[in-house]
Amino acid sequence: SYAYANFDRTHADYHFIKPYISNNTRILDIGAVPPLRGHFIGKSGLGHYTVLDPDPGPFRKFLDTNQSAMIEGNIAQRRLISNESPFDFVLLNEVVEHVSGNLIDSISNALSFMKPGGHILVTTPNLRSVSGLYALLTCSSGLASKPDKSVREQYERVQSYGYFEHIW
Repeated sequence: SYAYANFDRTHADYHFIKPYISNNTRILDIGAVPPLRGHFIGKSGLGHYTVLDPDPGPFRKFLDTNQSAMIEGNIAQRRLISNESPFDFVLLNEVVEHVSGNLIDSISNALSFMKPGGHILVTTPNLRSVSGLYALLTCSSGLASKPDKSVREQYERVQSYGYFEHIW
């Protein structure tokens, strides 16, 4: 259901980056679980796709089938070191609104994976989300999909999962 509900947005993301990628482009998709953009990139035959996520394991079969790599890690919690060579394109699609740490440090961590002259794409859905604004203004919640959850409940989630649902 998530893939179906996000198909148009994910497909639009792919078409946005497509002019910037070629067969040799190394793409790092941070927080890309489920790896929907990887589906379009894999089908196109363009680029080498890698996912960085705190828990990419459930999608190992998909990533292996699409000849994609994965790095387990959380850009918000620590400086990550990758054995991978620098990436040409770094994607942070709908990730920054989940960051539980210092956003500037998290973006710096993401940029540390990018080669000089590379590209980064950062998106967030909440600026255009009527349900997100409603939740914030009427329910004291930043969760567009779960307006009944308070900010306190969001912080409690961080203790067990390591990241927020939607905090903006």
